[in-house]
Amino acid sequence: MQYQQCCFKGVLAGAILLAITTMGGTAVAGTASSNLPVSASVSANCTIDASGGVAFGAYDPIVTNQSTALTASGTISTTCTNGASATITLAKAPMPIQVRRTLRRCAGCLPVLPTI
Repeated sequence: MQYQQCCFKGVLAGAILLAITTMGGTAVAGTASSNLPVSASVSANCTIDASGGVAFGAYDPIVTNQSTALTASGTISTTCTNGASATITLAKAPMPIQVRRTLRRCAGCLPVLPTI
């Protein structure tokens, strides 16, 4: 009788284990695909960077730069969105208003040399 109870418990445990494993089964996931409409609006825009500047250094209008121009270089960079464009124009600055000056010699304060 003890043998029968022992075997019965073993068979019952095996049946429960078999039932649990077959009932739980494997989880099955489904897959599907679809189109997702996406849109964006990008404005036409540009940035201009001239932060490096131009350093001319020392200018000597009497000796060195009397006959030789003083030159310097710098960098200007642009970044634009697709479809935008930048225009960079370089020109001489307008001359300041010229004031006529006259150098005078203190002895009698007569005009000596008119200058501009």
